[in-house]
Amino acid sequence: MIQSFGADAATIANVQSALSGGGTVSGGTTGVTACSFTKDLTLGSTGDDVKCLQQYLNAAGYPVASTGVGSAGSESTYFGTLTQSALAKWQAAMSVSPTAGYFGSLSRAKYASVAGTTGTGGTTTVPGVSVPATGLAVSVASGNPVGTTIPKGGTGVTYLKFNIAGTGTVQTIVVKRTGAGATTDFSSVYLYEGGTRLTSGRSVNSSSHEVTFTSLALAVSGVRTFSVVADMSATAAAADNNAFQVTSVTADGSVTVSGLPLAGNEMAISGASAGSVTLTKTGSLANPNIGQLAAHVSQFRITAASENVSVSRISLFSGGTTSKSNLSNFVLKEYATGNTLATATGVNAKDLVVFELATPYQILRGENKSFNVYADIGGGAKRTETIKLYIDETTDVFAIGQQYGQGVTVTRTAFDSDADSHHELTLQGATVTITFNGPNTGDIRKNGKDLSLFDFNLASANNIEIRNLRFTITASTTVNGPDDLKVVDVDSGLTVAGPKDDASGTVVFTDVFNVNAGQSRHLRVTADTDTNYVGTDTLRAQLTAFGASDIKNLDNNQFLTVASEVSPSGTVSGNTLTVKAPTLNVGLSGTPVSDVFIKGTPAVPFLGLSLQAIADDIKVTTIKLTSSGSSSTTPTDKDELTAIKLYDGTTQVGTVKSLTGTADNYNATFDNLTLLIPKGTTKVITAKVDVSSAATAGNAYSLLVADVASATAGVDIIAVDSEGNEPGYQVNGTTTGAAGDSVNGADTVQITVRGGGTMDIAVAPDDSETKAGIILAGSSNVVLAKFNFTANNEALTVKKLRFDMDTNTASDATASELADEITKIYLFEGTTVVGSATGYPFTTTADDNISIEGLAWLVPKDTTKTLTVKADLSTVANGADTGSEAYVNLQKVGFQADGSATSITAFNVATPATNGYVASGKQKVVYKTKPTVSRTDVASSLLNAPTDLEVARFTIAADAKEQIGWAAIGIEMTLLNASFSDVALSVRDITNGLDLTVTTQAPNTTVLDLTADTAKSAILILSAPEQISAGSSRTYAIKISATAAQFGTSGETETLTSRLVLHNDSTTANLANAATFSFGAGARVDATLNSADNAFVWTDFSLSGAEDADADWANGVYIDTFPSTPTWNLTRTN
Repeated sequence: MIQSFGADAATIANVQSALSGGGTVSGGTTGVTACSFTKDLTLGSTGDDVKCLQQYLNAAGYPVASTGVGSAGSESTYFGTLTQSALAKWQAAMSVSPTAGYFGSLSRAKYASVAGTTGTGGTTTVPGVSVPATGLAVSVASGNPVGTTIPKGGTGVTYLKFNIAGTGTVQTIVVKRTGAGATTDFSSVYLYEGGTRLTSGRSVNSSSHEVTFTSLALAVSGVRTFSVVADMSATAAAADNNAFQVTSVTADGSVTVSGLPLAGNEMAISGASAGSVTLTKTGSLANPNIGQLAAHVSQFRITAASENVSVSRISLFSGGTTSKSNLSNFVLKEYATGNTLATATGVNAKDLVVFELATPYQILRGENKSFNVYADIGGGAKRTETIKLYIDETTDVFAIGQQYGQGVTVTRTAFDSDADSHHELTLQGATVTITFNGPNTGDIRKNGKDLSLFDFNLASANNIEIRNLRFTITASTTVNGPDDLKVVDVDSGLTVAGPKDDASGTVVFTDVFNVNAGQSRHLRVTADTDTNYVGTDTLRAQLTAFGASDIKNLDNNQFLTVASEVSPSGTVSGNTLTVKAPTLNVGLSGTPVSDVFIKGTPAVPFLGLSLQAIADDIKVTTIKLTSSGSSSTTPTDKDELTAIKLYDGTTQVGTVKSLTGTADNYNATFDNLTLLIPKGTTKVITAKVDVSSAATAGNAYSLLVADVASATAGVDIIAVDSEGNEPGYQVNGTTTGAAGDSVNGADTVQITVRGGGTMDIAVAPDDSETKAGIILAGSSNVVLAKFNFTANNEALTVKKLRFDMDTNTASDATASELADEITKIYLFEGTTVVGSATGYPFTTTADDNISIEGLAWLVPKDTTKTLTVKADLSTVANGADTGSEAYVNLQKVGFQADGSATSITAFNVATPATNGYVASGKQKVVYKTKPTVSRTDVASSLLNAPTDLEVARFTIAADAKEQIGWAAIGIEMTLLNASFSDVALSVRDITNGLDLTVTTQAPNTTVLDLTADTAKSAILILSAPEQISAGSSRTYAIKISATAAQFGTSGETETLTSRLVLHNDSTTANLANAATFSFGAGARVDATLNSADNAFVWTDFSLSGAEDADADWANGVYIDTFPSTPTWNLTRTN
């Protein structure tokens, strides 16, 4: 694939290296002083921090690789298996447990203690970069991109990454385009620092080829690293080569700058176009309050087209009237799940909210995903100020296409600065604004301390004094109300008012406290519950309306008028909370499900445990799993299930365990866990198992929790609540007590071991492309057939295929009959090329076969993929024969698909074949051109007297490739509640206003009477064929005239229904492979109409002309109009 795209050797090497776990090579020095790690690093992580980790490991004596990618001097930005292995050795030497090759908080702490250093005096240091004593120095940065090939229309392509070291304030940077390209290859160029865009998009000057970034005010004290990033034009010229060099850096004062000019590597433009993402505003949002926390401030959708994409950065421009200082704590969430994808502390100096996604978000081709954005609104905001968030520049969305590995085209017109393309939210409030934050309706713990009953923000535009706070506490219990009821400031942790014991009914806090002008105080009402509450008892807190003397404006020494100066002015109600004992509810998750895997498969999902925390935060400390096997002889669990790991999502929990114990009681205990489940949430913990390569095919195994807990304590699962006490336990919502409260005890989820994979192959269901039909000579990339490939038990890579290109579906060994028509075939999965992008030539062979080898088409386990076979067709002038039939037959021989434990050369066939083929595509018939017949409304829908009465109207269009001719048309008519005698039919050319001469009306042995509510048919054969030029159309009408007409009785409705028909029911779209057709006087006269009659006869003019002796006539099979629907209906009521 990547070779066919035109990638150079370096790019291919990088991709191959990344696939094998090494990573991509990038420039830079190898000196290491210290790394600044801010996030966890694991398999698949990318970035400069990965490269710095590799540099450290190499220098510390734990080499990532001895030679090539990952070795000293060739470190990469990709965390692969080589990095994982080297890191595990370092962890073992440093006593970091577990030694799993995962660089998390424990490893970062150890690194900081043994190797971490930082610059002095606030100076930023970068490994391998020297800071000059005076002036500024420009140098190539680590991670500067190597030369590669990029698609047209790509967004966010990094061309050059450079350092500026020293001390000074940079005001202007000038970069210049170089190479055998053009300024028109670029739509915009930007300056970035990390993921932050520092400038708006600039164009490349058409004369100087320069881009000038001015008014930057970039203070450098140590080292800062910048990037030149470009959006490529959709019309960029293929094979153009471009690079950028820094030619000028200007700083304040007389600061000197060295290291110029500094050049980046050339990038070649391919002929392919990048995929795309489209952003769209969605939803309708409520106007938020001043001081509101986690306010819903934006909602949008991203749709991916052409290729799968990974979104790693989204930057939203803040264009509202409220100050950027009033917006903070931004959170980006997935709409469907509510999962947090990224956060941002606030709006940066460039008015951008930058979301960096630590784990790139995957969107498959053709899919769309929606997102929500939340933020805290400060108390200094003003009523009627606005919040607007949208995409300002296309580069503000960085989404990598998985086909070409570059930023895809970004379309933002439905989520930009236009008024109707983004949410404009108007802040609500008054002098004092109250915003209720929660908690939501849910559970709180019995015998709990400082439980949240009512959380709210109090924001003020003036300096105020709160003299009274009134709450109504409603308790459903007959015991005392909650104790230690107080109001606390969440940010400081200090008590503002209270406490009060046995609080129920109206509670008045008279403690005086202040709220400063522009401040929003985050307050919370907390209380304790005792052990007397039962599981159905509830509590509810309400902030009742302020009184006339409760709030004083310290700026004018007047009390606030509550009705007009407090919002809301009435009661603010909290939610009902149910008091329950802390409980851990354990159940079987919906995933994984029973499945089949081949022996030797690592990390097979065996069991999903659903762990729900009720009424309190619950920390699980122990999970014991027991195995259950199906071996009918000796238990083999211990030998065949070699390693068990627990995962919380993609994060491993605890250490690797093996089964221990005796036969029929093999188990693995995971202890010393710190698995925290927040109150009211559910975690799914998945047990994954390495299945031995020596496992017995046919054996089935499961993992279970044999006994969750007794009535008083955990047995196989042990947990503690927030106060260190053991909670109660439930299994699927039922309190435990009886021995054997198990999860998956009935082997609901069971894994069966197989020796290898199999593959099912069948022709894909018909669609508009694959159904039997006409294909036009001289066309390219014509779909001939689609085949479904299903990989069972394991992922399989198809490496060889063999097709028989024949005029039938019967296996034969005759010389190729389609070499004149088909010149080349291509393979596709959707729009993605499979195999050679230049196709596979089809030449004359003894057996019509075309063998394709060297494929690497992956079909994932238990997945069906569709392979499309397309072809280039020869023209009639170059030998293609009109009327030739074409079938694609997938042969049983010449096939190979490999898995990790399997090499398949035999098929599982959905419909067993006896002709040597696995599956065959539908019939295609080659013509030089083709007609299209479409229905048009008749002149009138009234059933008038049958004299020159129009009963059908249709349009015949010729394809743009060639003119067409037609000589016969068939019609079926049904008359209800009336009768017409001796009906004669005629055809009129509506387009040209001419009546056509009808030589024969078949059948001709009897008169055509429309009686007895019976359908009657007729074929009209013209005396001379109608000719319609290429790309043109004509409209025709069929009319009837009868010698007598009898309509129904008074009050009856008479209806004449007509439709075009195709009497010939042959399965071929031709007359004996393109036949002659006689249409002269007296020709084609039949006493009856049957399947041998052709009711629509046309020609593609593949021979000299539309003469009846020319063998280029065809019937209407595969012309979609026949029979025509809907019909024409003429009605009248007596």
